Amino acid sequence: MKKTITAFLLVFFLLLIMKPAFAEERLIIVNLFQDERSRTAEEKMKEAYPGLQIEYRLVEERQTLTTHFLSMDSDMDIVCFREWDGIKGMYAAMEGALENLADHASLVTRRDEQFCVWENYTVDDLWYGVPHSPYQSLVFLNEQLFEKTGLPLPSIHWTWDDFWALAQALEEYNAKNQTRYALFMDNSKNSAVSQYAANTVDYGSNTHAFDDPGFFGMIEKWKRLFDQGLIWDFMSNRKQGGIHQEADTLMLYSELCLDGAYSLEIFDTLWTRYSARLLPESDGLLPAMVSGFELVIPAASRHKELAVQWLEFYMDVGKAEVLKNPLFANPL
Repeated sequence: MKKTITAFLLVFFLLLIMKPAFAEERLIIVNLFQDERSRTAEEKMKEAYPGLQIEYRLVEERQTLTTHFLSMDSDMDIVCFREWDGIKGMYAAMEGALENLADHASLVTRRDEQFCVWENYTVDDLWYGVPHSPYQSLVFLNEQLFEKTGLPLPSIHWTWDDFWALAQALEEYNAKNQTRYALFMDNSKNSAVSQYAANTVDYGSNTHAFDDPGFFGMIEKWKRLFDQGLIWDFMSNRKQGGIHQEADTLMLYSELCLDGAYSLEIFDTLWTRYSARLLPESDGLLPAMVSGFELVIPAASRHKELAVQWLEFYMDVGKAEVLKNPLFANPL
């Protein structure tokens, strides 16, 4: 009997010391909007590290994120900065509170193979973030209304001069035919300002170009068209009871998520079926990606190795091929 108990205890002890190194570890991920890529990354992590616990947390108070980072005693391993917190990610990186992902060769290899927008997640040569669920601004064309009015469809590489010329042509058509067709349904952010800011604001050096005469001229034109009802935004229109109708509008603003393995196929379908366009180009600058989240690792993460591995698995899913297209550069 004593031999049996001794043998049992010995086996039990051996099992304890032979447990996987990460069996009791816990990877903490904060404010992540889960999608196909993040769910697949979680599955692969649990396959690679049996027993690993992955905990998801939601931090409601935005300031808490920065406070945690700058305390340099973070219990968070991966954080998703959402679009309204993206600027904080940049400043946290400048304060040395975020891991430099360029120090990890496995991540650099995946970065260089996949994307063209990484410079937008760097500051002072420090690469601090991986794009998550970026959304591209698109303009969908109401081809039936274009055909009815006889106005030309915008070309693939159209400019803001083309936009203003189309507005003038529609004004003349409405005056001649006693119609009230609209030119553009915008979102509540003001697409023109969002694109201009994305292309001219540098938060790292605190510089901007909002004092440029060209910017004031653009705002004046936009306001005049808005006051005339040629431009309207979705949210204001809904609050006013639906004065404007999409069917009576030449162009409609929308956004398309570019993440995931299926995005390129969806984009191609929308482009051909609905005659989608990017926002107009301006002075040789590319149309802007106006929103998107970013994944970062706090410099004080207690499970940095696991966090890097999770990002590797995340970046491997689907490759987000559409982000290779240089038309999708310059996110806001």
